[in-house]
Amino acid sequence: MRIQTSGPRSAPAAHLDAGPSCLDLVPERSRGSALRRIAAALAALALCGCATAARSQSTLWQLTPVAPFWNGVYDSAATVGELRRHGDLGVGMFARVNGELVVVDGEFYQADSTGTIIPTTDTQPVLFAVLTRWRGGTPLTVDPGLQYCVQCGSGTPPAGDTTFQTTLNRELAEAFHTRNWLYSLRLTGTFTNLVTRSFAEQTPPYQCWTDVVKGQKIHTDSVATGTMVGFLEPIFVGSISIIGYHLHFISEDRTRGGHVLSFTTGAVRLEAAPLMNIQIPVPGTPAYMSADLSRCPPR
Repeated sequence: MRIQTSGPRSAPAAHLDAGPSCLDLVPERSRGSALRRIAAALAALALCGCATAARSQSTLWQLTPVAPFWNGVYDSAATVGELRRHGDLGVGMFARVNGELVVVDGEFYQADSTGTIIPTTDTQPVLFAVLTRWRGGTPLTVDPGLQYCVQCGSGTPPAGDTTFQTTLNRELAEAFHTRNWLYSLRLTGTFTNLVTRSFAEQTPPYQCWTDVVKGQKIHTDSVATGTMVGFLEPIFVGSISIIGYHLHFISEDRTRGGHVLSFTTGAVRLEAAPLMNIQIPVPGTPAYMSADLSRCPPR
């Protein structure tokens, strides 16, 4: 995997008599210090421009801390309509664990327990969501044959290689000079041996997440073309969010999708964008306020 870069084409040199330059107006004995000041000013402007660009797409917005989710708080925390104000790319779960949320290009989709995509309404309740404003990212070339896998070794899916994760971790560190940022991800193309999951709607009294996940519905596709969106979050978010990769898939024809467990890359385009801020409101719902957030075993 390598970063693709391209710069502006060189313009032909202009032959104009522009008169004296700014440097001509500086006494010769002072030009050294003047050049240093100019260089410093240009560097500051460049950094300012980079910071402005980063701020335009630098926030990860999460509906709630993840602890309620792990501890069986599956009732609504917001509606699809309310989520639209906070992002146009993301992942999540509908209230009562009634399907996976996939957000692509500002459209909100539900993958039901069969992996079928269902249109959503603005009044539809959601229990968990992670969103951002997608403004494009750094394009990466993903080699075919890289394998992605979560829950490896648990039997669902079978244990497999994780060459996708290890390769992308290395490339992100080289591109952005750190492993400790959060990243939004978008992958578009063809995937083989794709395994996704979703859930049937839960009813009270709710089980702990470690018990609910045992009933996940597994969907497999030998070849699938579509889009994956999601996030990579570092270890420090563990008490409030989901560590590592969290990807959801939707097919090109918008008929199939779900939470991604494993795949092998085919012809895939990947873009990654760093996220420099996290916003997580504390819920004020009765279910959250009365919940015992330590009743379930650690995930």
